[in-house]
Amino acid sequence: MTVPDSLLSELLPGPVTLCFKRKPKLNPGLNPTSTTIGIRIPDHAFIRAVAKGCGTAIALTSANRSEERSSVEISDFRAIWGDLGCVVDAGRAGESRLGSTVVDLSQPPTFLVLREGDSAEATLACLRRHGLTQRHS
Repeated sequence: MTVPDSLLSELLPGPVTLCFKRKPKLNPGLNPTSTTIGIRIPDHAFIRAVAKGCGTAIALTSANRSEERSSVEISDFRAIWGDLGCVVDAGRAGESRLGSTVVDLSQPPTFLVLREGDSAEATLACLRRHGLTQRHS
């Protein structure tokens, strides 16, 4: 692991996506043109129960197209329902449309904020408490 377990425990589950250097054994079909992979554990009981029931990690995309506002309820992404194999309404997923805070941790002991989201301030404070320093693109 490239960061302390205590940092992961503090940030996850929650509104943050952590990007790490991808390992060669990872399915090459997942983000094949990227050297990193994003990990997110939402603090939402339904999706965590689905993942637990599957017994493994689940590869998902966001329920919106890139550059569109984040979805917080099922009607928000009605335009893409036809492209999906399954749509499940598990209720509202929070209030904020900022989305998760996305942080690149692929070059420890530094971090790069790729997107300031719902938890940017708390996430940055946590990263600094754990001795990581911010780099800029």
